Order: sequence, then C-alpha cells, then structure tokens
Amino acid sequence: MKPQTDRSHYDESYYERRRLYSVAVQAEVLWSLRPASVIEVGPGRGVFAALFRQLSGAPVVTMDIDPSLRPDVIGSVFEMPFADGAFDAAACFQMLEHLPFERFAPALVEMRRVAKAGLALSLPDCSLALTMRMGVRNPRKDGLVAAWTMQPSGLALRRLKKVPNSAGHYWEIGRRGTPLSVVRRAIKQSGWTIANEFRTAENAYHRFFVLKKE
Repeated sequence: MKPQTDRSHYDESYYERRRLYSVAVQAEVLWSLRPASVIEVGPGRGVFAALFRQLSGAPVVTMDIDPSLRPDVIGSVFEMPFADGAFDAAACFQMLEHLPFERFAPALVEMRRVAKAGLALSLPDCSLALTMRMGVRNPRKDGLVAAWTMQPSGLALRRLKKVPNSAGHYWEIGRRGTPLSVVRRAIKQSGWTIANEFRTAENAYHRFFVLKKE
C-alpha cells in the first residue's frame, strides 16, 4: 500500500502549538490505560513515542508502512507482524483518516488483535465546536473545561466533499458520509468498547477515544 504522506508532511509547520497541545493529551489518554508496553501505529517523526517513553518508562515500538519515517518496524496496520496480545496497548493518533473509510474497521480489528487491553485513538473532527471554559483558573492548573459541539448541516459539508484533501485525508468526522454516529458504529463493530471520548477546548479538531476490550 502506498503511503498517503511522506516525511516532508511532518515539517515545522505541522507541529504548531495546538498540535503540540494534542500530543500532551495523547499522553494522558494512553496513560489512562497504564500500559507496560505500547505499539504506536503511524508515529510521524516519532515525537509522541519519544515523549511517552520519557514520561512513562514504558517501551514504545513504532510501526509505519513508510520507511522514510524511520519507524522501529515497517509494516501494514492490516497485517501487523506481531503475535496476538503482543503489547499492553496500541496508540494511533491522526492516522486512520489517511485510509479510505471502508478500511477503518479492519485496521481497528488488527490493532485489537495485538493489544491486550486497549487502544488510545484520535481522529480529525471537522464539525463545528462551541467551546466554553468555566471556573476560576489556578495558575498551575486549568479551570473546569467543557466543549460542546454542533454538527454542521449536510449543505454546509458540500464544500468538504473532495477527498483526499490537501492534508491527505480520505474522511473526517463530520463530513458527508462519516458523521460521528457512523464512526462510533464502526468502532463498536470492530469489537472495541468506547470507554471514554472527548474533544478539548484548545484543539477541538482532534477527537480522542479510549477503547477497551471487554
């Protein structure tokens, strides 16, 4: 399978402030699974893997189909070269939208096979977001944060119909054909249970999921 993006995609403009905030949230989401070992699918330039190794002490093996990204293992998310339950958890952030949507569930099934407990996942969500921060801010801690979302109408999504788009995305949550309800259904049909799901006020374009086996 030909990679949808190459190493040049992950330049200095890619890791802008909001994305780096999301990297921190990715670490929180993955740490909620308390993994002793991790397989990260689609590591980009390895920023998250390096961060999580330092924060948690857990070994993180990176895997990608593109050798130019210098992953630990070169392989396909549809045929991962690992035994069943080889890792405590899998991580996959802002990657699966680079595959046609009909391949979304098969990728989740294969990651479920190699992960003992859970999957930390994020996907792009282009639906409109009305965000609000509530509470008194402690200089060392955020206040109480909540993000409410409003799904745009089908008419508004006609301008977003072309895929793949300039970012190499075949689909996004909120686009025509892939509303949140359809994405949730695909996740559940792949055998995962959604243990947690949220967007953040700081970067509502990324929707985070904690998926677990039952």
